[in-house]
Amino acid sequence: ENAEKFKTLDDLAGKTIGVQTGTTGEEFVNGNKPDGATVTALPGAADLFAALTAKTIDAIVQDYPINAYRATQDKNVVITQKIKTEEQYGMAVKKGDSATLDLLDKGLEKAKSDGTYDELYEKYFGEKPSDS
Repeated sequence: ENAEKFKTLDDLAGKTIGVQTGTTGEEFVNGNKPDGATVTALPGAADLFAALTAKTIDAIVQDYPINAYRATQDKNVVITQKIKTEEQYGMAVKKGDSATLDLLDKGLEKAKSDGTYDELYEKYFGEKPSDS
């Protein structure tokens, strides 16, 4: 209901911003919060969305994939700003396990070349990937 009102982090001056405890989102907001904003740290995404629904917080700052997926599932949740970071997502493979690494690399390459990657990205994040 406040998507037009809260388009950027600066628009949350004097408001309560929910973050996940111990994350880079918490670190970012604490270092960049607008004047008068309060930061409320909660243990996980479910806690943040419950607080947003209960209106004990005004907005959530956390990893884009979590928020974007929630926005595809809940018409009351919208993404109003993406905050650029240097973070990247990846998959961990046991050192020396070249068979699994090769399987993942080939699977990603195939999914990107046949359009499956873009299709799944849009399904779960509500938009086409920007770098595919």
